[in-house]
Amino acid sequence: MNAFSQAHAMTKEIIQPGDNYAATFALCLKHINQKAKTMEIKPEAVQYIETAIEDSKAYIARLEAFKATNPTGYIVVTGTARMPIVFDIQANTANVGNIQTANRWNDVRIAQAKGRQVQNGNGEKGQAVYVVDQIDWEIGQQNRLIADLTGALAKHK
Repeated sequence: MNAFSQAHAMTKEIIQPGDNYAATFALCLKHINQKAKTMEIKPEAVQYIETAIEDSKAYIARLEAFKATNPTGYIVVTGTARMPIVFDIQANTANVGNIQTANRWNDVRIAQAKGRQVQNGNGEKGQAVYVVDQIDWEIGQQNRLIADLTGALAKHK
């Protein structure tokens, strides 16, 4: 289970009515990351961590390749995790997708209007984000993950 999944599970366990899910999630993620930095890594976990690092590098390469196509427009994302939303117009649904499958609009006002139509489980409305800004944000998140995992491995060795 990756840090985001662990943080979501922890948040769901401790969240109280009236709490801000995003703030609670951020604290849980910070706690898990700090715990990961200080804990000893079991030998069988080293391969898993190395695979996660390679997977993150591969994802960055896919994001950079997508960015090289010069995508334009705005997408809708939700929450602090900035999950891209894919709208199915015929089914009148919206689900979490990825940056490449997310609907794009050239007019930010249309994307903003679409964002107001969706919300995540915490009640946070969608927001319009320029697609290239989202790519850069996701690359930054992956680079931080790689740095954290690499640092944990370095302490282990």
